[in-house]
Amino acid sequence: MATVGQNTVSKEEIIGTATTYGQRLGFLIAALNIETEVKEALLAILPAMTPEQVERFSGILEAAYLSEKTIDVDDQLKTTMASIKAEHELALADLENETLVELNTLDGQANKAKEA
Repeated sequence: MATVGQNTVSKEEIIGTATTYGQRLGFLIAALNIETEVKEALLAILPAMTPEQVERFSGILEAAYLSEKTIDVDDQLKTTMASIKAEHELALADLENETLVELNTLDGQANKAKEA
């Protein structure tokens, strides 16, 4: 048993957490779009890192993974938003034209009323 702060943690819990964390790091490194030799080098330096360095490295890997995996979604969203914007601009232009026609009609009617 180990004591962390006021909590007692069993050896099994520590091993379980470390195993899960190691599997997560392994997955993130394996998912990188880099050469196998670079992946192996990253795995080789992990034991020399402090826990804080490992945590920071894990965060960087996770951000890279999420960025790579969501690029298609981002592109689809940009395309959809551009399409919606174009439709909105067309509808707005049509509405402006209709408004101008109605205003011209009203102006003509007002002029006729003045003349009469």
